[in-house]
Amino acid sequence: AQARRPLLGSLACRAAPRPSTRGSATMAVRIAVVGGGGVGGLLAALLARHAQRQEVERAASMKIFLIQRAGPHQAAIAAQGISVRTVSGDGAAESRGAASEFRVSVDVATGATDVGVVDLIILAVKALALPKVVRDMQPLYGAHTKVITLQNSVDAYSYLSRQILDGFRGYHGPDPELEDYGVHCHPNVFPGLARVSAFVDEPGVVGVFPSFAGHDEPSLQIVFGYCPFQMDVSVAGAPSDGGPAGLTLQTVAQILSSVRGLEVVAEHVDVLPALWTKVAIAASCGSICSLTATPTSVITTVPHIGPIIEQTIYEITCVGKRLGVALPEGFEETLCKTIRTLSINGATSQFLWSMQRDIFNGKPSELDWQLGPFVRKARSSGQTATACDIVYGCLLPRELLARQSLTLTWQENVFVPHAAHHSSSRG
Repeated sequence: AQARRPLLGSLACRAAPRPSTRGSATMAVRIAVVGGGGVGGLLAALLARHAQRQEVERAASMKIFLIQRAGPHQAAIAAQGISVRTVSGDGAAESRGAASEFRVSVDVATGATDVGVVDLIILAVKALALPKVVRDMQPLYGAHTKVITLQNSVDAYSYLSRQILDGFRGYHGPDPELEDYGVHCHPNVFPGLARVSAFVDEPGVVGVFPSFAGHDEPSLQIVFGYCPFQMDVSVAGAPSDGGPAGLTLQTVAQILSSVRGLEVVAEHVDVLPALWTKVAIAASCGSICSLTATPTSVITTVPHIGPIIEQTIYEITCVGKRLGVALPEGFEETLCKTIRTLSINGATSQFLWSMQRDIFNGKPSELDWQLGPFVRKARSSGQTATACDIVYGCLLPRELLARQSLTLTWQENVFVPHAAHHSSSRG
């Protein structure tokens, strides 16, 4: 969901301006943003701009690295930095003066080994890229490195947590038939989400739709925090670069909140209700809009579709409560109301969800990471999620075709399917 919404049941704790705790520039916090797409590119640009200003003032507080796979986007960033521009609803560049566009140089690398251990990792890749990215990020991770996950998935943080415990040896994504990563979280992982509509406009350029009223420049909000379902692990040792013993949630929030254009909400009690709120809307609307090939404004006005949306939200709510997620009373009613609001808002009514755009274009999507987790969690907990299961099942063939796990050949006037091994290695 791209429009700003209240945090349902959220105990939001906005960080105060960051106090000086580092002592010298040599103790600057090392931060790696993994993924330079819309969200990651914007975030890296805001952080790098802040770090460079701090360096000019001889009060450097952070060193920023961007990990981006090799390609035209990475090459453009390496050559000329990241350009960030505000765009209007039709994708055209806004004319808002200098504040609406800026360019900043960023230390970009194609692999984690070029960067080494950092204090904070911000995972900003799409969820379907997690299996490969998590396997390759081990050089960034030290005993006390903290990680913020910003994926549109209730499974991203738990998947990462399991990989950390397993020494990053796993290389697989979710299996629609088997995998359920649960809700437990490694103490070094902060589940989170981003609220912004941003995209790679062209190599080296990130376009940002205006997000918040009164913001005249590119900005985003990130929400991250504590998960009450903590894994029982022992964290010992120190990062190999001699950095701090480990950043706390409060310290991370204080550091990031000092960045211009970055609104930080740190959940010190429970971040899961906010995460489930965003993902439930994105998963239900994104999948049903994909299935019907229509924008949000249509699916909420067709009489037969409205009850399906309500049923998927109800089933997601039941799954969450069964697992112990502290979803507030009236959670499903509030989400349905939010979806109706999105459908009549001029800025969002014709919006195409990220999953929907990928499915339309025949690309692998986040189906297995957005709607898939609710289907799997319902099965593993003995619940019935009929609407979610049907919508997921109807979209799955297109997903398998996009991932080349299924092929079709034309033989004797009919399409003949050829199924490859449908395994967890699709990431």
